[in-house]
Amino acid sequence: MVRYEVVSLNEFKANSRIETNDEDEVLEALLSAAENMISRAIRREWCEVEADFCGIPPELRQAVLMLADHLYVNRGATSPVQHNIVPLGIREMILPYVIFG
Repeated sequence: MVRYEVVSLNEFKANSRIETNDEDEVLEALLSAAENMISRAIRREWCEVEADFCGIPPELRQAVLMLADHLYVNRGATSPVQHNIVPLGIREMILPYVIFG
């Protein structure tokens, strides 16, 4: 399955300060997951967003970057008690783009 590239792999790596190519396959999967999660949260396909706003709004791109980085840093459970919540600000970034109803 080809992912809709909201954020490129190189942008994600630069944002997350990842300098090697060792985990590119994992990073692509995390980007895809983050893009899908944000798309579901706003109840829109990325092609619809791009058409409605003449491109992907910067807040949604940043939300994808933040979520992908969160998924990268918190790839596995470290204890049964520790729960890592979604990074602060993502909800506020995507809220104006959510389709209600």
